[in-house]
Amino acid sequence: MSTTAKYKFLLLLTGLLFITNIILLSLLFKQHNNPHRDRSAKMQQYLKNTLGFSPAQIAAYDKVSELNRKEVRAMFDSMNMQKEIRLQALAQQGFSDSAILAMTQISSNNQQLIERKILERFKKLRDICTAAQRNIFDTSIYKIMQRKPPHKD
Repeated sequence: MSTTAKYKFLLLLTGLLFITNIILLSLLFKQHNNPHRDRSAKMQQYLKNTLGFSPAQIAAYDKVSELNRKEVRAMFDSMNMQKEIRLQALAQQGFSDSAILAMTQISSNNQQLIERKILERFKKLRDICTAAQRNIFDTSIYKIMQRKPPHKD
């Protein structure tokens, strides 16, 4: 094989590897780009496979879930807008202990409201369940809500 042919082959091989790497990286970023979709798919699988939800129950859940998602998103957006104002107020008060305590209390209250909305969503989900499904729901919902997959030994 001549030197020119070797360089052409190596150039072609390098190009193919480069394109393959770009494709793999884009797929990797696409998968990790929307964690909500993963949680939503995990919940749908749980409802169908573990609880045995009917299509009507899935539709009811989707409605509850979408409404809750909008409410919680609005709460997060409001908190983010208020955050800068609270930090400016904190700076004006010289980061005093009382000002810090007041700001943490506001943050704590906001977090409680969000947590309450999430738990109310679970209650509404439970209300969609039949009596038999409620027993399964009550003993298994904590598993689906784990953010990290169980540790494998």
